[in-house]
Amino acid sequence: MPPISADNTLLIWVFLITAAAAAIVIEQKRRGAAKLPGAVAALLQ
Repeated sequence: MPPISADNTLLIWVFLITAAAAAIVIEQKRRGAAKLPGAVAALLQ
C-alpha cells in the first residue's frame, strides 16, 4: 500500500508544491546547487 493513495489529490498537490519549494530554496542557498537542476539538487541534499 503506497503512503499516499491515488485518490488523495490534495495531499499529492501539497507534496509536489513542497518538493518544488524545497528545490528552489536549496538551489538559492547552495552555491554548487546552482549548476544542477533543482530536482537533482533536492535529491542530493
